[in-house]
Amino acid sequence: MSESDLEQLATFMGHTIGIHRQSYRLPDDVYQTSKIAKILLLLEKGDVGQFKGKTLDQIDVNMDQCLIEEDKENQANPNDEQELIADVPEPLNDVNEVQIARIETENTVKKNGKQQRTLVPWTDQQKKVVCSFFAKHIQNKKPP
Repeated sequence: MSESDLEQLATFMGHTIGIHRQSYRLPDDVYQTSKIAKILLLLEKGDVGQFKGKTLDQIDVNMDQCLIEEDKENQANPNDEQELIADVPEPLNDVNEVQIARIETENTVKKNGKQQRTLVPWTDQQKKVVCSFFAKHIQNKKPP
């Protein structure tokens, strides 16, 4: 995008070019990381030679193709799955039901992560103390 186009866009959006660049451009670290990722992907595929003499902006890496190739490599054979299943140890049968119930209870407490609290209504005296403390704020309609 040319400098004049960028200026028109920023003006249309109601801010300066500096604000536009600061807010809408990728941070430098993300931009640099993506450029280095291009090089690493090409090195991994062995296709670096065909891009000799080009800038990083001229290099276009087809991410869809890379992902398809990676999926093909990662697909497991049925034999591999059977070997993995065979390696899983059998569960112990001498655990009693009380221990199982205790473990399940602990797991549910950990998942929820919060204890339920009971709400206690304020007494009239507590309400009066709070109102007197914040009386000026209430009259001026301003937060403390």
